[in-house]
Parts: sequence; structure tokens; C-alpha cells
Amino acid sequence: MNYYMLDWGLLMFRWSTNAAPTEDAWVNLSKFLNFTLQRDLKNISNLITPGILSTFKRDGQYSYHTACFYAYLEEREPALDWLENAVNRVMFNYPLFAEYDPFLEKIRGEERFKKLMERVKYEWEHFEV
Repeated sequence: MNYYMLDWGLLMFRWSTNAAPTEDAWVNLSKFLNFTLQRDLKNISNLITPGILSTFKRDGQYSYHTACFYAYLEEREPALDWLENAVNRVMFNYPLFAEYDPFLEKIRGEERFKKLMERVKYEWEHFEV
């Protein structure tokens, strides 16, 4: 493991959470992750503005991460809404969603999740380049 890179990454992560308010999606995603891991609902509420939500909603990757954060916080309905949005934006990594991502563990038992995974699995198995 490259500990220099890990230390650098952690330093950048800490920096982003203390950065001034911005519309930069990656900075806000980093802040969202940090506040989620701390279960800091007050800072999450202050961070998540309509503009940031609009930016996240336009992109499958941002939507996927937002789904993960809400799932971690046990906010099942928003997590499933965001995951569905990610899938609608061509994020259909079936193994990651159905099995590997630990953030999604708390919603895997939901009927809505299972139904969405049927669609994701089909897309995953029939994807062509």
C-alpha cells in the first residue's frame, strides 16, 4: 500500500470538508461523505441545497454516491430514489449494488431495491459496447 498517497488523500478529504461554500460537486460530495460518516445531520442539512441536489441528480455517479450516503444514514426512501436515478443515468454495476458496496447493505432487503436489481442485472448482463 502506498501510504504517502493515502495520507495525501486523507489530507485532501479533510481540506474539502473545511473549504468555503462552493458549487463544486466533488468538494460537496466529499463534504457529504465526511458528514455522513460522522452522522452529522445538521451539516448535511446545511450542505444539501437545491443547487447541489440538482447537480448531483444530473449525473449517475453523483446519484449513486448520494444513494449510498442516504442508505448509510438509514434513510431508505431517499436512498432508493437516488439509486433509481443513478440507474436511469446508466449506472448499472450489478455486482457492486447487489453484493459488494457496504453502504447499500441497509437497503438490500427492501422490496423496491430487489425490483430495481432485477432491472440492473438485466442491463448488466446485456450491456454491449
